[in-house]
Amino acid sequence: MKEAILLVHGIGNRINNKPGWSSNIQRYIGNDYDYKETIWNEVTQKEESDLFNFYFKRPSFWHPSKLINYFIKKLIFDFALDATAYDYYKDQMISKVEKDYLELKCKYEKVSILAYSLGTWITYDLMKNNPSIKPDNYITFGCNFPFHRMDKYNSLPEVKWINIWENYDVLSMPLKREGIKDIEFKAENILLSWNPIAHLSYLKSRRFCDIIKKEIFCRY
Repeated sequence: MKEAILLVHGIGNRINNKPGWSSNIQRYIGNDYDYKETIWNEVTQKEESDLFNFYFKRPSFWHPSKLINYFIKKLIFDFALDATAYDYYKDQMISKVEKDYLELKCKYEKVSILAYSLGTWITYDLMKNNPSIKPDNYITFGCNFPFHRMDKYNSLPEVKWINIWENYDVLSMPLKREGIKDIEFKAENILLSWNPIAHLSYLKSRRFCDIIKKEIFCRY
């Protein structure tokens, strides 16, 4: 029986709430596993879009500076508002991830969780609230608990937790807790490996996936 991996995305607008954000990760890790993407922001995305459209109207192409400003605001809304929404929709987001995890657990003996960015907040709170949720491997990346948790977090009992971080990713850092293995990786993409947008580097990195295969699944 194959093992399964649940992939939990981070902040940002998922186009029409369709899967696919982790396609490179799935391709690089390989077909030894079955994959499921949790699209938790279907809980908030319509309301966020409606809110943005209420406050901002798209200018015409004849006003390029206004158009650029519009898209910058849209980008900030798509990313920043997810983090704000977590305070209001936390239970619904957690329930969505829990439902997908339990569906996999009914079919597979081993289920691992890969959680990215805001997805790390959701999955951590899920396991803190429900100690019966114990994935075989819990892999966080782009994780910023020291920012979000004000240093108030700990390892999870009986959960193998690996935290992978990139030094130039301003939203990622080592967690420095007993029971959590921190692994630093260096993105190979020259456009992403030396600046703040390194937060996106995991999604396109074969090196990142090689760490997962070697350190977590003992395959290389």
